[in-house]
Amino acid sequence: MMDSVPLTFLDLVVLAVVLISAALAFFRGFVHEVLAIAAWVGAGFAAMYGFPLARPFARDAIPLPWAADGAAAVGLFLVTLVTLSLLTKALSGQVQGSRLNSLDRSLGFLFGLARGVVVMAFAFMVLSWVYPTAEGRPQWISGARTLPLVEAGTDALRSLIPDHLKTEEAKARGLTRQTQEDVRRAIEAKALYDKLSRPSPSTTSGSPTPALAPTLQPGYDSAASSSLDQLFQDEASRQPPDERP
Repeated sequence: MMDSVPLTFLDLVVLAVVLISAALAFFRGFVHEVLAIAAWVGAGFAAMYGFPLARPFARDAIPLPWAADGAAAVGLFLVTLVTLSLLTKALSGQVQGSRLNSLDRSLGFLFGLARGVVVMAFAFMVLSWVYPTAEGRPQWISGARTLPLVEAGTDALRSLIPDHLKTEEAKARGLTRQTQEDVRRAIEAKALYDKLSRPSPSTTSGSPTPALAPTLQPGYDSAASSSLDQLFQDEASRQPPDERP
């Protein structure tokens, strides 16, 4: 039955990202990909821990404090990244020139597949802030065949987040959900206001015909009254008990 389900836009994006990541890792090799990631991580640590040592020298050379601090952090990061990248290229070149070349490429392909899944899982985690519930997701997300795989990767990433950051993420998702609900209610209220303030004309001449004149009654019709009552009840239910009239 799943074979009859067409691919959605999310499926195409997931397949493209995973295959591109796997292809790059295959041609570069496992050693190169792992050391490249280590180079970026090492550059970040070098900038973080070396910044207090480099800041006094940068401020002596640059009069603006904010510019000096930025130059010190960026300079440390780039110098470390370039140095580690050169070492990565040299080591991976030796591995690819040896008998381990086939194994290096095979492991690189598997690493690329895993990296593509992780990238899409992180992207879906960000996307879940925009669509926090499954009911509000468009069809190209909810109907994707790769959605279970992406959701499993997202859950695995969330399990690695510290507890205090999980609380902040839950607050952000709740705020996004509340904002979407407020926007929906505002749109409904605007549509109801437009309907009540601009009723449809009964005739083309602007005055009611004699046959219809007796049926015209002042006030709102039953549908409008029901909509207003429902809107007021929804707003009252959202107020705290101590603030209700």
